[in-house]
Amino acid sequence: MKTGLKIVLLALMTGILFWFFGSVLDHLLFYPSQSLWVRLLNIGPRGYLQIFLVIFLFLIYGLCIFKEVSDQAKMLKLFTDLINQSNDAIFIIDASTGEFKYFNDKALIGLKIDKKELAKKKFNEIDRVLQHASWNTFIQEIRQKPYMLYESHYIRKDGSAFPVEVNIKSAFHGGTEYLLAVCRDITERKRAEERYQTIIRTTKDGFFLTDSLGNFLDINEAYCRMTHYRHDELMQMNVFDLFEAREEIQQRFYRIAVLGSDIFEGRLRSKEGQSLLVEASVNYIPTAGGRYFGFLRDITERKQMEEALSAEKERLAVTLRSISEGVIATDTKGRVVLMNNVAEKLTGWEQEKAQGLPVSEVMHLIDQHAGIRGENPVQQVLQTGQPVNLPIHTILLARDGTERLLAASAAPIIDWHQQIIGAVMVFQDKTLERLTEREMLKIEKLSSLGLMAGGIAHDLNNVLAVILGNISLASLEVKDELTRKSLAEAEKAGLRARDLAKQLLVFARGGTPVKELVTIGEVIQDSAKLACAGTPVRCEVSAPPDLWPVEVDPGQISQVIQNLVINAVQAMPQGGEVRLSCENVILSKDNPLTLRPGNYLKIAVQDQGVGIWPDHLPKIFDPYFTTKQKGSGLGLATAYAIIKNHEGHITVDSTVGKGTTFFIYLPAAKKEYRPKPELTAEVRKGRGKILVMDDEEQIRTTMRLILEYLGYEAELVEDGGKALARYSAAKDAGQPFDAVIVDLTVPGSMGGRELIQRLRQVDPEVKALVFSGYADDPIMSHFEEFGFRGFIRKPYSIQDVSEALHKVLH
Repeated sequence: MKTGLKIVLLALMTGILFWFFGSVLDHLLFYPSQSLWVRLLNIGPRGYLQIFLVIFLFLIYGLCIFKEVSDQAKMLKLFTDLINQSNDAIFIIDASTGEFKYFNDKALIGLKIDKKELAKKKFNEIDRVLQHASWNTFIQEIRQKPYMLYESHYIRKDGSAFPVEVNIKSAFHGGTEYLLAVCRDITERKRAEERYQTIIRTTKDGFFLTDSLGNFLDINEAYCRMTHYRHDELMQMNVFDLFEAREEIQQRFYRIAVLGSDIFEGRLRSKEGQSLLVEASVNYIPTAGGRYFGFLRDITERKQMEEALSAEKERLAVTLRSISEGVIATDTKGRVVLMNNVAEKLTGWEQEKAQGLPVSEVMHLIDQHAGIRGENPVQQVLQTGQPVNLPIHTILLARDGTERLLAASAAPIIDWHQQIIGAVMVFQDKTLERLTEREMLKIEKLSSLGLMAGGIAHDLNNVLAVILGNISLASLEVKDELTRKSLAEAEKAGLRARDLAKQLLVFARGGTPVKELVTIGEVIQDSAKLACAGTPVRCEVSAPPDLWPVEVDPGQISQVIQNLVINAVQAMPQGGEVRLSCENVILSKDNPLTLRPGNYLKIAVQDQGVGIWPDHLPKIFDPYFTTKQKGSGLGLATAYAIIKNHEGHITVDSTVGKGTTFFIYLPAAKKEYRPKPELTAEVRKGRGKILVMDDEEQIRTTMRLILEYLGYEAELVEDGGKALARYSAAKDAGQPFDAVIVDLTVPGSMGGRELIQRLRQVDPEVKALVFSGYADDPIMSHFEEFGFRGFIRKPYSIQDVSEALHKVLH
């Protein structure tokens, strides 16, 4: 029967009872004469009103009671639903019997049992703790506390058990004592605790749990091993007690309480006082009172390894910085991870900007022959795992557009497991070396040409010696004027041929200057005009007549002037003017040119060209340095070397857009210059025995004719050995030679240099003259130092021989 109907019937019955008792009282008090049934059945106005009033009142009362009971039922259902929604099992238990008075749906689910079966059980039948305890003792213990919290295992219908946390208290209702129990399934928490304990127990890092003041609440065995303290000793300590910088660590913990976590390094001191470097990872748990937990890792060895690795990296960096090759290392994707200073200089990339970029972007390689972009060697290495050498004609296009010839190779970087972890590329700038090789080839060619030119000049001088000697003899004997003029013209042609041979010898000569006393004006004039010939550049030379003489190699000084003038001409492609001027200067001891104090001849070569950039001026005299596309970079370097060999100095002054001036300083000679007297047609005759040594028969024959014409007696030999023997024999016989004329060089036999030494051993007073077609040989310019009394240059005339013998014999 529904609750509402029950309430209506209850109210109706109450009204009837009230009506019945009202009628009885009415009969007893007011109408005793009437029978009780009359009063009960009284249907008079008063009776009806009474009946209706009673019924109405009791209906109202019944409705009120119904409303109250209905609201309570709804509230009860609401609380029942709420309890059933709980994740915890909730029980109401009769304290006296242990029987269940109520349980929610979670209890049924957790115990895997239906409602009827659970209603038949008692609380101590499902709780493993209570199975082995006295129920009355348990009740007494609960009564003494506001509530009891304990852990137990509940037993399911199938006999399995699961861990629970039980919160239970005692409560009275209607004089009956009940137990209210809230039971939480802590299976997952237990598993988490087990995992936590496993982690804490097995980790190699030290673990700690402290309260907000740093007092230890829990530590693991690794923490004990790290600090060498026992577990019980540490539990009596504070976490800050073990750190060397206690106050600093405390401040860190305070910050962690605000931030939530932090990782830092610190020094821990063990029980024996040993200092350990540790990495601490600490977290703050914002529970009531607050807690800290963290892990400590001993990083002493790691730090030592890091320091060793850092030192090794520094050594590697020093090595990479010190080697002359460029080095670039990449990862497995060909991206730059490292490059040394040389690589930065050659590529134009800084390491910071190049890191992470593909190596092909940093190393822009071009095949010089094909003119196309070259293949990436690093990519080949990473694909094949084999070293790769670049072709010798590979060009590196630097970031600024500079092209450099490279010699390069790439190889894989392999780790301990034989896995490729990257590639390294080593390369070297071969541009200068290649230029050097080319210049060396040029030098070798020039050397070969020089040797050939020297040989040609020598042979030409020998031929000219015969020709000019015979012409000079013939011109003395011929009386016909026309014939004499013809012979004179032939002699002039021979002399021009001699000058040509001299130029060949200058070309063939090495770097050592063969000096002679000259006035520089004529040398400069001829050299400058020759260099400007056929160009749109005008040349002006200012050489005052009072210039001091200098002792120089005219050929080399001419080469210097020509190099400087050619340089000026190239600086003025549209034409202009180059001015050369000479002046006498006196340098003091504190002059900025680092030259010895004294008198110098100063030569200035000035052009109106494009000028030289200030950055290039310090390198202008360096070998192979040039700003011209087709220049060799040797002209100014050669000029510098020649001037230095003459104990002089060369400087440069330039303004971009206005022009350049080179200044040459040559030491003035201490000797007075005397022009060589021109030979006249007159010859000096004499008397005496002359020994002639030359390997050329025609030379010997011509020399005999000249000597006999001059009045001398000539004896001829073809090499030094025979000359020595003949001279010794004549001296021993008491018929010594008055003079000896010897050729400087005799192929395959004793020449003049060795012969003069041997002759001086036989006769210290020997009067010997040297004659040679090698006019540039130092013996010819310094003959006295080698023991000769005079010299005759090939080709020669009868006047040359006459004058030379006259000086020696008189």
